[in-house]
Amino acid sequence: MATNGFEFAYSLDGSTPVVRDFPVNGTGTFSVGDLVVLSSGKLVKAANTVSTVAAVMQEGRTTGSDGDLMKAAILTSSQVWRCSMDAATYSASIGDRTQDIANSRWLDANDATNGSLALVEARTDPHDASYAVGYVVFTNIQIG
Repeated sequence: MATNGFEFAYSLDGSTPVVRDFPVNGTGTFSVGDLVVLSSGKLVKAANTVSTVAAVMQEGRTTGSDGDLMKAAILTSSQVWRCSMDAATYSASIGDRTQDIANSRWLDANDATNGSLALVEARTDPHDASYAVGYVVFTNIQIG
């Protein structure tokens, strides 16, 4: 069973994520667990290469208006987030600071070269061996 996008696992300093309302860009869908970036003051789902990150969505919608306020957890460098990889095996090593994503809900198992996440731990998903699960911290944060 794959994770539901990015899920808070724990914090290196014992803190918990701060959740607040942010305006979102566009009229499309957002899901709980989407990794998002700030673009022109609004949250946008992260694409397949991410150099900076801002937050993880804490609510979802199927449609809406540009500028709607939605809840998102502000990322900090002390937070560790769990997320499934898009394959059962992965090329990243613990401590690699350039882990990338496949999209806003999956880590890229074979791209540890141009992202902004550092792998803290990785393992095979105990519920579905089709996926590896990565635990990551964020190395280039826009807000926190």
